[in-house]
Amino acid sequence: MSQVRETTGTRRATARGTGIARQPRIAVIGAGFSGLGLGIRLKRAGMTDFTIFEKADNVGGTWRDNHYPGLSCDVPSRYYAWSFAPNPDWSMTFSPGSEIQAYIEKVAAKERMDDFIQYRTPITAARWQDTEWQVWSGDRDLGRFDFLISAVGFLHYPNHPDIKGLDTFAGKVVHTAEWDDSTRWAGKRVGVIGNGSTGTQVVAAITPDVQELVHFMRTPQWMVPMDKRPYRRSWKLAQRFVPGLSKRTFKFYEEAQDAFGEGFTEPGPGQDAFVQMPRDFLEAAVPDPELRAKLTPDYPPGCRRLIVSSEYYQMIQRPNAHLVRDGIVEVVPEGVRTADGTLHELDLLIVATGYDANAFIRRLGLVGRDGATVEELWKDGYRTYESVALDGFPNFFMLGGPHSPFGHFSFVLSGEHQSRYAVRWIEAWARGEYENAAPTTAAVDRFTAHQRVKIKETTWGADCVSWYQDVSGTPSLYPWSARTFRDSMSKRVVSDFDVQR
Repeated sequence: MSQVRETTGTRRATARGTGIARQPRIAVIGAGFSGLGLGIRLKRAGMTDFTIFEKADNVGGTWRDNHYPGLSCDVPSRYYAWSFAPNPDWSMTFSPGSEIQAYIEKVAAKERMDDFIQYRTPITAARWQDTEWQVWSGDRDLGRFDFLISAVGFLHYPNHPDIKGLDTFAGKVVHTAEWDDSTRWAGKRVGVIGNGSTGTQVVAAITPDVQELVHFMRTPQWMVPMDKRPYRRSWKLAQRFVPGLSKRTFKFYEEAQDAFGEGFTEPGPGQDAFVQMPRDFLEAAVPDPELRAKLTPDYPPGCRRLIVSSEYYQMIQRPNAHLVRDGIVEVVPEGVRTADGTLHELDLLIVATGYDANAFIRRLGLVGRDGATVEELWKDGYRTYESVALDGFPNFFMLGGPHSPFGHFSFVLSGEHQSRYAVRWIEAWARGEYENAAPTTAAVDRFTAHQRVKIKETTWGADCVSWYQDVSGTPSLYPWSARTFRDSMSKRVVSDFDVQR
């Protein structure tokens, strides 16, 4: 605690002369894209009394933790980056994970964010005490703060499946979220459990090298092709040196992504054409009617997250690849036994069951005003104010929480817009306009009610089971367009907040 106090005192002293009437003490949880982006924005605004608490020993979040074979982003490279830090050196149209992590580290180093990060400090509790937040990591009191901001996102707690006998397997078992880089698959009989983005990427990457690939698929997913092409050196140089080209390229991808996203959110002929794309892709890519039937979901396209891959359908049709739709009964030392009685003998088992996507901020131990808890607030489903704030939690903001537009928008840029929103409130505090503020229950109820009505008009509101859904069965996504989201994050509607002056 003394170290945090000393650092805070130093930062408060060095920030004098910035034009800010008073320096807010800010605790940020998580040093991934959102937390770092917020930190950079705070620093540029002259607010330097902040600490980013990171549970690991490096920046990057999801991109630090994931390094399984085939890892890549399903958002175009030039749109999956901070708007203030364009990267002319992306190798291809859709970036591999290692490049994204390298980019995060490079920008963080350039912005000297290590000066503000406390590594190996998982936040386990935070409580609103009268006029400020008190924060703990285990039994360590990390101090008191005027603002608390969660940037933990939603992909950070691995989802381990409850499969009978999994611990008895004689070969190696590795979860993609906890990948062991010593894992070898060449020439082996490999089973992959899970067929979301991760499972399909792994299958696409390793199938050419293995003796046999068995993909255990409970529910098939709709896919769209990925235009994955390397960038020419001349194009990279142009991005670096031609004035204005980088901004124009970003704008092109922004408009394209906006149009793509409206296929999810806006009913009508455009949405009808949008949901037909995955059907046409499957029809063209898999000529064998029996295999195509096994790969055809029983729910409409867009209800779950679309898988972006041009390679999976090719790989699952190779002679050494087998798609298994029969449910897994148990794992035995020799391999996996399925419901039809078949024993699939394997040497390596890759578990690609992703993360607990509904964890969000639940495990941070947050307690707001008058003992309010997140569990109580969300017991019947998610409730938020415009995806960034909660009633009963003063001077608290979320980046990448429930109702964020992570179904149809670049997660990096949605975090940027949410950061701008939070900083506007913090700047108002620094000017002395208020002491603490939280959205009113009426404002939260209004936004949540509108979200639950509008989500039914989107593709996510169709009849299917998805990791987007909360306990009420409502998808936890922002149901309007990206343009609407950007507009909502540009406004600070003070009347929607209970403001203490």
